[in-house]
Formats: sequence, C-alpha cells, structure tokens
Amino acid sequence: MISVSIIGFGNVGSQLSRKWNLTDASKAQQSGTSRVQLTSILTSKADQILAKMPDLPLVSTWDAWTPAAVNILAVADDQIEAAAQHIADDALVVHTAGSVAMNVLKRFPRRGVFYPLQTISTEASIDWTQVPFCIEAAQEADYPLLEELAQSLGSTSRRLNSHKRKEIHLAAVMLNNFTHHLLQQVAAYCEDLDLPQHLLQPLLEETVSKFYKNNLLKTQTGPARRGDYQTLKSHLELLKGRPQQGLYHQLTNSILHTYGREKL
Repeated sequence: MISVSIIGFGNVGSQLSRKWNLTDASKAQQSGTSRVQLTSILTSKADQILAKMPDLPLVSTWDAWTPAAVNILAVADDQIEAAAQHIADDALVVHTAGSVAMNVLKRFPRRGVFYPLQTISTEASIDWTQVPFCIEAAQEADYPLLEELAQSLGSTSRRLNSHKRKEIHLAAVMLNNFTHHLLQQVAAYCEDLDLPQHLLQPLLEETVSKFYKNNLLKTQTGPARRGDYQTLKSHLELLKGRPQQGLYHQLTNSILHTYGREKL
C-alpha cells in the first residue's frame, strides 16, 4: 500500500482527497484491492471542511503534518516553492501543475510531477477514467510509483518531460479554456436575444466529434471558409455594439488567413 499526503485542498487536491479518502480506502482494503492510503491532507481550512467531511484526515498546520511515501503539492503554481520549504529533503515530492517545470523542486533528489490533464473543479463529479496523468520523475525508480497512483484512480499515465508537458498544457488551455469562453459568449448572445440555445446542441456535438475522426483543415465549414464576405459583414453588423463582435472578427480573420483569403 502506498501512503500519500496531499498538501492543498483546491480543485485538484480536494478531488484527489475524495477519491483517496479513508472511507473508500477501508472499503477497498476489505475487498483486497486497496493500493493507496491517504494519511494526511494539509489545508488552512481544515476545521470548516471537517464539519462537512469528517472522514478526511485533515490537518491545518505543518506541525501537525507528517510526510508520506508520496507527498503531492496540489497548490497554486506560485505557491509550490513556498510549500516545499516545509518538507524534508529525502521525501518524494511531486507537484500537479501543467506549466511548471519539475526542477522547481530541485532541492529534492526524489522529485516529480503528477499532472492531471483534465479540467477539474471542486464540486464536479470526476470520472477518473477520463483523466490521463502526465508524469515525470527525477529518478527512474519513482516512475512505477507514480504510475501505480494513476492506476489506483482508474486513470492512465504518460511520461512527459517538463518541456513537453508545458507544450501539452498550452494545447489544453487553448482547447478547454478558449472553447469554454466561446461557449459562454454564445450562451450570453442567445440569452440576450431570447434564442432557443438547445437548438445548438446537436451542432456542438457534431463539431466536437470532428476533433476525433477527421482532418480538421478539410472539414472546416462556414462563411469564412468559403470566403463569403457578404455574410461575414452582415454578421458583424448584427453584432454591432455587442461584446461578441470583436471575438467574431478576430476568429473570422484567423480562418480567412488559414485558407489564404484576404482578412476583413
């Protein structure tokens, strides 16, 4: 059994904690399948969280914290170094950030990264089978440990160095955050004009499905793809004075440029 300590109770820390909490671990132990024991979770909000989830091994101070076989820094990117200062040099310490190099933990001979490549929020229900982990370790002997942690969640893992992980994190930001923002803007536009947003759902599902199975350059459609400037200009006129106009104009010009057409 692998003992794990999580430092931080934000989006990633709280979700990992729930998955590895003592109640689930004890059930798994009874069935002979337990591989992870969550020994401690360090958070300044321990008292108020315990009122809601008393089964979690929460502590609120470093004095009450004890290291484990794997110590996971699930804190904000700019807090990783500060949190690591409290941990002894001989521990295995990993962080969960996509864009931060492993060597931010260079003080530790046994250091690594355990980065979940998925959008994770505190209250969401997470299907861990749909969360691949990008892992990195300074010592080859620690890779199997991180791989086993991912397997205990029902997840897969992929070994990526810090540079490649930063590149995939950038791709993830464009795919998830930018798409989410675009969807939010479309939803706001529909709400403002009292348009039936549900009519767009089949279109959204078909659009996303193209990501998995087709050559995206060949399957682009729409007025910008075919160079229909009359329609594009009428759309911009409809959006005049609305916050979506700038976004429409910028994305339209990106499509026009991609296909060798003159920008608006």
